[in-house]
Amino acid sequence: MNLAVNASDAMPRGGRLAIEVDELEPGDPRRPSGADVPEGRLAVLAVRDTGHGMAEEVRARVFEPFFTTKAAGKGTGLGLSIVLGIVTQSGGAIRIDSAPGQGTEFRIFLPLRDGGEAPGRPTPRPSPGRGSETILLVEDDHRLRG
Repeated sequence: MNLAVNASDAMPRGGRLAIEVDELEPGDPRRPSGADVPEGRLAVLAVRDTGHGMAEEVRARVFEPFFTTKAAGKGTGLGLSIVLGIVTQSGGAIRIDSAPGQGTEFRIFLPLRDGGEAPGRPTPRPSPGRGSETILLVEDDHRLRG
C-alpha cells in the first residue's frame, strides 16, 4: 500500500500504476545480483508508475527513516523504510529503477519455499485464473482509487 500511495503522489495529474507478480528460477537472466538476494526460486512483486521519477540523490536516500520529498505535513518519510523493513525481515531484497521524467519501478524479490505447508497452517491451492478475474478495490482516497 505504501508503494501505491507514493506512486499516486508522484502522478498528481494522473498516470498509470501497474502491479505485477512473477516467479524467477535460479538461472533466470532477469534475476538481480547482490548478496541480499535470496537463493533459490523467487517471488517477484513489481510496482511501477509513470510519475515524475527520482534523481540519483533521492533514490540513494528513499529508504532512510523520516526522509521525504513531500511538503511539510504531507508525509512522514516512514513509508518506504517500512517497506524495506518488511521485505528484509521476510528474507527478501528490493530494487529501484527510476529517473527524472521516466517514472519509478520497485521490484521486491522474496524467497519461495519448496513444497510442504507452513506448520499449523493449511495452504489452500485454488486453480489459477486465466484472464477472467475481478479485482475489487476499496479505497477512500479518490486519487488513489482513480
